[in-house]
Amino acid sequence: TIAHGKRLKELERKEREEREERERQEFVIKSVTEDDLNLMREGRALYDQKKYDEAIACFKQLRPNLSFRWTLVGLALYGLKKYDEAITCFNTAISFNPKDSTTHYNMGITFRKLGRNALADYWLKKAKELEDSS
Repeated sequence: TIAHGKRLKELERKEREEREERERQEFVIKSVTEDDLNLMREGRALYDQKKYDEAIACFKQLRPNLSFRWTLVGLALYGLKKYDEAITCFNTAISFNPKDSTTHYNMGITFRKLGRNALADYWLKKAKELEDSS
């Protein structure tokens, strides 16, 4: 039937998109270098000491196509109470990795901090859905 054919095409499209997303994530994981890991460790140590400006400078040395670069910068900006800038970073991270539940969660708590509860609820719900589907 026509409905069955449409459903089959939709399933094939979804399967293709999921395969492409897995391949993209595998590529990103394989592209993380030892330098990236060292910068992450150094930045994380600064972040843990609440040296957020220094942590940001460190995280910004990571390659801009790494989604976690943007998440880490966003977290440090959150620590500085620069919530709008943090949201911009989280949005960029999500554009690179739309299935990262942690970044969606960070977006939600940032909107909550701003008192924008409808947006906070949306992002927190999305984070939960992503977490449940992984």
